[in-house]
Amino acid sequence: MFRIGYIHNFRTDLAFFLLLPFLAIGFSLLAQNYLSAVALLSVSVWITYPHHAATFVRTFGLKEDMAQYRERLIVGPIVIISLAWVGLNYAPITYLALIQFWAYQHSIMQQHGFARIYDFKARTGMATTGKWDLCLNWVLFVNLLITAPLFTNFWVREMYVYNWRITAEQVTMVQNVSWSLTGVYVFLYAIHLVTVLRTGHALNPLKYCFLGSSYFLWYFVAWQIDNVFVFGIADRIMHGVQYMVIVYLYMDRKVQDSETEETYIKRFLSAGHISAYLGLLLVYTLLYQIVRDKPFSEFNFGLNLMIFMEPYMQSIPEAGLGELSEKNALSFVFFMAVETVATIHYYYDSFIWKVSNKKTQKGL
Repeated sequence: MFRIGYIHNFRTDLAFFLLLPFLAIGFSLLAQNYLSAVALLSVSVWITYPHHAATFVRTFGLKEDMAQYRERLIVGPIVIISLAWVGLNYAPITYLALIQFWAYQHSIMQQHGFARIYDFKARTGMATTGKWDLCLNWVLFVNLLITAPLFTNFWVREMYVYNWRITAEQVTMVQNVSWSLTGVYVFLYAIHLVTVLRTGHALNPLKYCFLGSSYFLWYFVAWQIDNVFVFGIADRIMHGVQYMVIVYLYMDRKVQDSETEETYIKRFLSAGHISAYLGLLLVYTLLYQIVRDKPFSEFNFGLNLMIFMEPYMQSIPEAGLGELSEKNALSFVFFMAVETVATIHYYYDSFIWKVSNKKTQKGL
């Protein structure tokens, strides 16, 4: 009926995949009360950029991946950087909103990927369980964006900017529909789990503990905190640390595999393992700061993005929304700026972590 399988082992899974979200919640609550917007940006940078660096270690550290994805690795970033330049110059708010949606899709897919690893390690679930899991992630996260006060504050304002007048009663109706549809899908998902058991397959309870802790973080913070940047820090602590851990575990297994072709990164990691890995992430983050050569207070890519936030800051009495504070607007701009430089990370991750790939499975 139930079969336990770990991503790594009991201690690692408990620390980084089950308990970490709760530690992230605690830190985000402290951050909201005691840190300024600039300090929040600093924390985000030192959490976010090392996990971006982990992507490049994972992507360019193995010859098999560079050979398999050569065209994607070269052409993709060129296209992304070109589109980013156009977006930031001609439609910054729309561009940044699309980047944020991509960031959320990336977060969903990471948690879905970990869930698939739990099933892969324990040999649990059915052939269709992956699709059910993916839909569950999307349903729960879209419901979060629609119903949580933190996000309602922004999507309602976005509608008013485009003259889509919506009343407080209509907002409530949309949210009630979202909750109802979410409830229906969760019920159908429960039926799927019963079907899994009745057909003689097993379930891995750790997978559901992992998903539960992840969504508890997102839902709790989105209801308890009114600052999107603080929400981003809680999410990045969970997302970024978990990503760096899985990359290290994956690369460590690959480094020790005699069939893995030699690369400079393989030799480097073989010499120091975790200290060498963390050193690479630190160097990447320091280089990023040196190239930028600007204080955090000027972290705006040369654009006065607050100008574009002015239409979103006014009160909307008919929708039940007060004025958006300058602190929250500035936090939104900072959050978008941090996310903008992550697009290549999102792009690479969209194809290098296929659990169905036999080469990937060897590293898991």
